[in-house]
Formats: sequence, structure tokens, C-alpha cells
Amino acid sequence: MSLYKGDSAEYDLIAFAPDSSAIHVQRVDAAIVSKLWSYHLVVRATGEIVREDRHPILKNALPVAARKAYGNWRKELPRGELMVEWFAGQQEKGERLFLVRVTRSAVEAYSATIKADGTLVQVDGQD
Repeated sequence: MSLYKGDSAEYDLIAFAPDSSAIHVQRVDAAIVSKLWSYHLVVRATGEIVREDRHPILKNALPVAARKAYGNWRKELPRGELMVEWFAGQQEKGERLFLVRVTRSAVEAYSATIKADGTLVQVDGQD
């Protein structure tokens, strides 16, 4: 439903990727409920994203500069990994950010937040 008229109209959406295997699991009373990972998205009539919850994306959906920044940052980490996960999200009046999480084991993981232009915003690691 639109909140405004014309080009300033904003649309609230709940989106999910039906071909993704990402799920959200939560406990509801005595039951455990699993559902496809969905996220909230607000888009203007012009197609501009106003805000989007952080959600999984494919590596090939990244801007080239962000992919290059990841490659440079990844060289600094120990070799070997169990899993690499990519996420995208945007706060209102903010810019779209990309988060990568590199999991090496059950107790060792690293993450970086990268802007579309390839700037590293935040780097975290745990051993």
C-alpha cells in the first residue's frame, strides 16, 4: 500500500527468495517453526530503495568494488573456510551496505561490512 501519491509514493513490501535455502527458525511455545528467510523492504515509486532489512544475497549480486574489497580483505585471513555468507541491507537515509561472514569452524568466524564503493566500514574477527 502506498503511503504517498506520485513519485514520492512509498510501498511496504515483504520479500523472500523462493530459490534460497536460507531459513529462519524460532521457538513458538512448545513448537519449533521454520520459514523461508523474508525481509522488509520500502521502495519509492521511482524504484529507489528507502530501507531494507539485512538479508542474504548471492556473491554475484555484489557491486564490483565491494567484491574487490572482499578479495583484498580475505587475503589477510587464515586459509580455509566452512562457509561464506553475504548479506545486504540499508537503513533509512543511509546507503546500502554489504556484510560478509566467513566461518572457519564452530568457534572461529570473521566478518566485514563493505560499502558499494569498496570502502571497508567495519571488520570483526573472533578466534
